[in-house]
Amino acid sequence: MTPLLLAAPVKIKAPSLQYGALSPILIVFGIALAGVLVEAFLPSKYRRTVQPALVVLGFVAIAGAYLGLADYVAKEIVEFVL
Repeated sequence: MTPLLLAAPVKIKAPSLQYGALSPILIVFGIALAGVLVEAFLPSKYRRTVQPALVVLGFVAIAGAYLGLADYVAKEIVEFVL
């Protein structure tokens, strides 16, 4: 065996993810997935009510995520300045 294979394994530190910053994108993907599933499995009669409700729910969730993120960023800026 080569010395590289016999050497101790190198520990790689996993990067940290800020899920708060990614939450609007994750919400969009989740709502899009739900919309595709609704389109695939619900009859046309129910789709006409479920999909608009899903869109409104998605907009509310994304707005909440952006406002929460904006609040967090504003607090960090104020703390940095003061």
